[in-house]
Amino acid sequence: MKLLLPFITLLLFLTPPLRANDAQSQKDNLIVQALLRLEKYNLHAKEKAHVKAAVLRYLKANPATDEFFTLIEKFKITEANLQLIGIALDNPRKTEGVRAAKILLASKNTTHINNILAGKKAPPAISLLTALGNTADPAVVPIALPIVTSKRSLPTRTAAVNALGKSAKGQRALLKLTTTKKLPTDLKFTTANILLASRDKKIATEAAKHLKLPATAGSKPLPPIATLAKLTGNPAKGKAVYTRACAICHLPSVLKIDFGPNLIEIGDKLPKSALYTAILDPNAGINFGFEGFILKTKSGAELAGYIQSKTDTTITLKIAGGIAQKFKRADIAKITPMKQSLMPENLQASMNKQELVDLVQYLTTLKKKK
Repeated sequence: MKLLLPFITLLLFLTPPLRANDAQSQKDNLIVQALLRLEKYNLHAKEKAHVKAAVLRYLKANPATDEFFTLIEKFKITEANLQLIGIALDNPRKTEGVRAAKILLASKNTTHINNILAGKKAPPAISLLTALGNTADPAVVPIALPIVTSKRSLPTRTAAVNALGKSAKGQRALLKLTTTKKLPTDLKFTTANILLASRDKKIATEAAKHLKLPATAGSKPLPPIATLAKLTGNPAKGKAVYTRACAICHLPSVLKIDFGPNLIEIGDKLPKSALYTAILDPNAGINFGFEGFILKTKSGAELAGYIQSKTDTTITLKIAGGIAQKFKRADIAKITPMKQSLMPENLQASMNKQELVDLVQYLTTLKKKK
C-alpha cells in the first residue's frame, strides 16, 4: 500500500470535494489508476483486502472497459469471472465479448464456462460457444468437441462445430471425426463449409474425400459459403426468386402471408454468410419462437406448425400459409417438438447457383427505411 500513497495523495489533493457515493467512486478510481502504474503488486495479500475491495467495486462499476480487462489480466482477479461470462454472452461477436472469453480461457478455471454449456437453455450455450470460438484459442477444442457428438440441440452442436472451425487444431479435430465416421449426419453441412474452405490444403483435400455441399438445380454442387458470400447477384432477379420460393411463408409477401420469421429488415440483421446458412441448412439455427411442433388430435388430425399462443385450456397453432388454428387441450392427443426446422430442406435444389446468389443479394437489400 505504501507504493500507492504518493499517487493517491497527489490525486486527492487535486480533486474537489464530492458527495459520499461519488467520493467512494473517486477514491476507488484513484486506487485503480495507481495500481495500473505499478509493475508488481500482490493484490491478493490479506493485508491488502481494502485495496482489493476497491478494485472489485471499480470492476463492477466499469465493465468491459480497457482498464477493466487490464486489471483482471494483470492481477488475475478470478472474482470477476461471472462478469466476464456476462460480457461474453452479451457480445459474442464483438471485441469486448471475445476478450472476456479469452481471459476466461487463460484463467484455466472453466467452472463458469462448463455451467453455461451444461445448461438446458440453448441460446446462452450458443452465445458462449460463439465467443469462445472467436478467440481462435486451441483451448476451446476440449470444451467444444464433446458437444459435437452429444445429444444437445442441433443449433448448439452447430455452434460447437463453428467454434472448432476457428482454429487449426479444431479443424483437425473435425476432420478426425469425419474420417472416422463419428461426425453426426446433421452436422456435415456446417463441417463441410469449414473444412473445404480451410487454408490448410491438406485438410481441405482430405475433407473433400468425405464431405460434399448441397447441389442446386441440375445436381451441380455449390462452393463453400465463404466463396458464395463473395459473389454479387442481381437484386431484381433475386426478388423474382424470392416471390417464387419464399413469399409463401415469409413477409415481405404480396400475399400478406405471415408464417415464418419476418424478413422485412433481414438485411440489417444478418450478413451474407448467415443468409446462405439459413437457406442451405435451415435446421442449424431455428429462430426462437419458431420451433416446430406436430400436433395430433384425438379425432386423428395431424398438423405441423409453431405455437402462436397457449392458455390453460387452448393451444393456437400457426401452420403454413399463416393460418392460425385454435385447439382445446381436451381435444389434443399429443403434441411433439420437431427435431427439424419448419423451413423445407434443399430449397436450393429448385434454383441454379446464380438464382441462389441473386436471392441472397435481394435479401441484403431488405433493410429498415431511413
